Amino acid sequence: MENLKNYCPECNEQLRGRTDKKFCSDSCRSVYHNRQKSEQSIVLKMIDKRLKRNRKILMGLYDALHNDTKLVPLKYVENLGFAFNFYTHIETDSHEEMVFCYEYGYRKVDKQKVELVKQIPFSEGVDIIA
Repeated sequence: MENLKNYCPECNEQLRGRTDKKFCSDSCRSVYHNRQKSEQSIVLKMIDKRLKRNRKILMGLYDALHNDTKLVPLKYVENLGFAFNFYTHIETDSHEEMVFCYEYGYRKVDKQKVELVKQIPFSEGVDIIA
């Protein structure tokens, strides 16, 4: 009985030559690896699209509010299509958790409201009232 390692994983043709050979040709090797990358790429594109949509929602709300406190009802953010389980990072400052999608984020004030925050890129702090 022949071992499965003796067959090309792309075209299933029997391998000839070196015993450690994995593919029958360069084209099979390329097709196999390109398919592997494209499957991973689809997942990454979907996640990145969701993150960018969340960022766009936060940016629009942040820019639309001209008052000093950037308080928004949680339901309003949800109704705009914001997905709370997609974010880029979390920062904790004096026992408060701020969730970010790139430089825009929020912190929960209570169960019904969030305060929008904007992080100044390439700096140490967070600008809450920009």
